[in-house]
Amino acid sequence: MTETAEDIWAADTLGRKADADFLINFLTGRIEQRGRQGLPRSYVLNIDAGWGGGKTFFMTRLAKELRLRGNGVALIDAWEDDHADDPMLSLMSGIEATINPLVKAHPALDSTYKLVKKAGLNIAATAAKGALKQVSRKLLGDGVDLIAEQYGELADSIAKKGREGLAESLDKTIDKSAEKLLEGFEEGKKSIRQFREQLGKLTEQIRVEHTDWTMFVLIDELDRCRPTHAIALLERVKHLFNVGNVVFVVATDSRQLSESVKAVYGGGFDGSRYLTRFFDRTYHFPPPELARFVRAEIEALGIASDPLSLPPDFTLDDLVLGSIKAFNATPRDTKRALELLSDLIAAWPYKIKVEAVIMVPMVIGHQSGRIDVRKRNVLSDLSALTKDSQYGLSKFMNSSEYHGEPETMTIGDLINIFSDNVHDLMNSMRHEYKRFSYKWVQRRLADEYQIIHQSTSYSGSISHH
Repeated sequence: MTETAEDIWAADTLGRKADADFLINFLTGRIEQRGRQGLPRSYVLNIDAGWGGGKTFFMTRLAKELRLRGNGVALIDAWEDDHADDPMLSLMSGIEATINPLVKAHPALDSTYKLVKKAGLNIAATAAKGALKQVSRKLLGDGVDLIAEQYGELADSIAKKGREGLAESLDKTIDKSAEKLLEGFEEGKKSIRQFREQLGKLTEQIRVEHTDWTMFVLIDELDRCRPTHAIALLERVKHLFNVGNVVFVVATDSRQLSESVKAVYGGGFDGSRYLTRFFDRTYHFPPPELARFVRAEIEALGIASDPLSLPPDFTLDDLVLGSIKAFNATPRDTKRALELLSDLIAAWPYKIKVEAVIMVPMVIGHQSGRIDVRKRNVLSDLSALTKDSQYGLSKFMNSSEYHGEPETMTIGDLINIFSDNVHDLMNSMRHEYKRFSYKWVQRRLADEYQIIHQSTSYSGSISHH
């Protein structure tokens, strides 16, 4: 059964379908514009988002959406293919999976596609030879003693020749090889030229049968690759695929990738500027609609409010959203924290409810790496980090027996009240507080005390409120 657009984006809690629709329209319009200008209908777009920004979710759904609209799509996990000697093999594999069904349906494409594959494999083979030469050059550069170790029986004769004799032998070898090296260089250039020409021809032939067809190559997880592999892949894209009807979408954490570039070229190298030469445009995901995302995740995990103790006028969503802001949590941090909260509720062995005003910021702060739950003063840390007014507000409305203005409280304020009272519980329970927020905390602690000790002996001022 073919997925519909609704099926594809059913789990889109970050609202990324709007990004996909915008980018598809943008890329389609941009390559059409290039075609009218007499330029290749090609483009390379970078989608820049940090770790946990939903890049992989977006790329897999974007691939399905593009296929649904009749395009050819190769989705490549760059990190999965990081072991390959040359990223060209990974690119060719993805393209083959995309083109093969079309070749089977239209046999006239077969001869052109064979030429594309032949040229592409020649390019990869040339790169492999170059890597082998670099290894050989390193061995020779390490001196006579190392060469003697490597070649065993030849050690004596090599050592007798000494460095001068070895240098003379190497000079002769280089002289004899120079012409072949030049021939190999020219052969490599020829393979590149043939690859681009034949790939462009192939895409035009496909468009005869499928008018609106474009080949999209989506590359994910590039920033997780070895720096040398990531750079080599971008070089391949830049120099080999600037042909008509081929669009690349590369998802990266550009900051992390620029650090990888520095690791190759040196700390003083401007990695960010270097990366701009590979991309025609960079697209940054807009901030997600957090309220929508949080509500969808809570519903998906089936987290009900019944097992939770929530302050008056606070909802679970309020606590989560306030904690996300306080700890600058990513969507991935939040998702995992909510999963942890769901597990905690499922395994909760006590009759007392889970104190949400403490537990929610604690799991989100822990998952974000900002809170160490093993510390004795963890409540003080939580309170200090969530006291800002933007991190959740609640108005404690006074009941009929209490008078005064409603209190406006933050998450941090409430955590601080719990912290103050829990360390001297019995004294706190005997105290008559005037502020309604303190009365609410006092009531919660009294209820918990009675449940834990299976006692109703305490009948202080709050037991009947």
